Amino acid sequence: MPSVPEPSSLTLVLGGTRSGKSLFAEQLVSRCGSHILYIATADASQNDPSMDRRIALHQQRRPPSWETLEAPRDIARHVVRLPELSSFHGILLDCVTLWISNLLFSGANGAPLDQASFETLIHKEITDLTGMVSQMPCPWVLVSGETGLGGTHSTAIERQFADGLGLANQLLSQAAQRAWFVVASRPLLLPPPFQSPTALV
Repeated sequence: MPSVPEPSSLTLVLGGTRSGKSLFAEQLVSRCGSHILYIATADASQNDPSMDRRIALHQQRRPPSWETLEAPRDIARHVVRLPELSSFHGILLDCVTLWISNLLFSGANGAPLDQASFETLIHKEITDLTGMVSQMPCPWVLVSGETGLGGTHSTAIERQFADGLGLANQLLSQAAQRAWFVVASRPLLLPPPFQSPTALV
């Protein structure tokens, strides 16, 4: 059984679609205590029935003692404004994948950013988040998708998103004390990262 995450620590949980990564992350953060902050990055206003079902499933699994913060982007700015921030036993962010997607389509009228602006925004928001985590009295658990195992994507926007998410996962992994990879409900503890990412390769 994984150990309880330490205060001021960051744990990254990676996995593919329907791998069980969110459920594993929920079980992990629940071991920190009963009062958990759940940061939801999904945008529930997009009129997407499939996404609505996923959101409802996640909501049903959360204990009544958990609180939810909806923050599609600018996560650090939203979190520091919470008056009860010091009372949480742990914080779960689900998920990085949608957060990065929200950043990609944050141009005028929802247009995608160019690659340079996209990467710059990823670096800024992750730097803001990881800097805040290091000052927090409770542990953080972040859930992210691993989209780099399926070969080259067919469209330019898919490749841009996959590259951006890959960069985000590298940056978060560098900052994390632990990283897990969940495959078919089986969590694997990953070894330490080999280098600090400076650019997409």
